Amino acid sequence: MHAPVADAANPVSFCKCACGQNVTIIELQPKLSKPGTEDCVQCTKSFCLQAQPDLCSGAGANDDLTAFCFQRDSYKDEFIVYLFLVTTIGLLLFAWTRPFLEQFLRVGWAEQHHVAAVDAYVGCLHTQ
Repeated sequence: MHAPVADAANPVSFCKCACGQNVTIIELQPKLSKPGTEDCVQCTKSFCLQAQPDLCSGAGANDDLTAFCFQRDSYKDEFIVYLFLVTTIGLLLFAWTRPFLEQFLRVGWAEQHHVAAVDAYVGCLHTQ
């Protein structure tokens, strides 16, 4: 299922909390942050412990806890995907039209420069 365009334009931020082998990913809600600040500001060790109090139980001390913020569907990823699609479609269109363009340019060039060898061929095209 595809995300709406409005959702794709607003990247979703996540906080990855890791303590030893225990890892959890928490979606950061924009409404939790103050207006004008980034969502990643709230991704801290204390945020991880508040969201998952038993994250470090059996895995090590709270000093081993790491918090890492990342975004899914970022603008950079979107740009790369669209660039790939435009390039691929452009190359396919060029490959499809190349024989027609070569023929058109060859006949047009021959008519402009009055090439004798091609004049007979162009003449045959006009008589048919």
